[in-house]
Amino acid sequence: MSYEVNKIDLLAVKQIKGIGNKTIIDIINKYGDNWQGQTILHEILTKYYKTINKILNISQQEIDDAYNRARKLLIEHEEKDIHVITYLDSQFPDTLKTINNPPTVIYVKGNIDCIHPDNSIAIIGTRQASHYGKEVGYRIGKTLAEEGFVIVSGLALGCDTVGHKGCLKGGGKTIAVLAHGLQTIYPVENKKLAGEILESGGCLISEYPYGHPIYRNNFVERDRLQSALSKAIIVIETDVKGGTMHTVRFSLEQNKILACINHSLEHKNTQSRGNEKLIAEGKAIPITDKNDLNQLIEQIKLSQQTTQEIDNEKQLLITFEENQELAITPLTGIQLARRLGVSSSAISNNKKKGNQHLMKWSKDKDPEGMAWQYSEENKKYIVVS
Repeated sequence: MSYEVNKIDLLAVKQIKGIGNKTIIDIINKYGDNWQGQTILHEILTKYYKTINKILNISQQEIDDAYNRARKLLIEHEEKDIHVITYLDSQFPDTLKTINNPPTVIYVKGNIDCIHPDNSIAIIGTRQASHYGKEVGYRIGKTLAEEGFVIVSGLALGCDTVGHKGCLKGGGKTIAVLAHGLQTIYPVENKKLAGEILESGGCLISEYPYGHPIYRNNFVERDRLQSALSKAIIVIETDVKGGTMHTVRFSLEQNKILACINHSLEHKNTQSRGNEKLIAEGKAIPITDKNDLNQLIEQIKLSQQTTQEIDNEKQLLITFEENQELAITPLTGIQLARRLGVSSSAISNNKKKGNQHLMKWSKDKDPEGMAWQYSEENKKYIVVS
């Protein structure tokens, strides 16, 4: 059994008393992601705490114990079919890195491919949803799933439940963000629903390890992840106070698209006063009918397209700059080795055989059939014209 070295290191740091997510992010920002191994980690921790004038008497034995606990944790989650994804892993969603107080580890059961928010929409609302609210939440979940969106919610009773169920009915995938370890399902009434989510290609996600109990404050922390994992947030029903408003606040902080069901006069109730307030303050897009929902869907798709175009332009720029660097400017031995897809020693060995040999050999290896020779003048490799 083998794991990414940095995964073990990061998990080990989390096992040390007095070190939380913020400290771990600070360490990563200061030292990059190349720290690994007990000895190096101890040196980094010592330097880090000296830098910020804090004193934690962390012994080498404590670090060794932390590594043992980290290995045990990984094995336990693997046995439970739970993915452990750290801040340093390529599978860790980028949008979770940009929020306030980002998690440094997430635990995912099910399909990890759906945790990236390019096409995810959160459906949220009160647990005490009205009959109308449940009906609307279900229909919206189904419609969005049919449009190809992944639905994000918190598996709570009321609006969350109908959002998940509507999505499944529409043949979609849905993500349930939990406020506790994945050893249990809360509320217990949704245990069957959680199973259906997994069977349908969705996933359960938490920032808490297996066995972590349910604490009240965890639900607020969970809400920031619901927003971060979504391209947009739709509020079905909420009063002016309540758990839903925490997710709303996070969505505004994270510059997400926020929309609210605009209840008609006959359907207004105490659980829709938050919707009215958000719409009146101009913080949320009102959804009054199917036409409004369709316009919102188009806006979200346009946002997706714009993001993709920006990413494509960035990649084209990077590719252009790399080509400029590699094809026009003189290259070091390491740069030429990267271009030809060979080792640095292969470059050195062929250089020793003279430029005529190097040109013929490099031309066969070069992706564009260019011949290279070594220039004594600038001590680099140049293209033979």
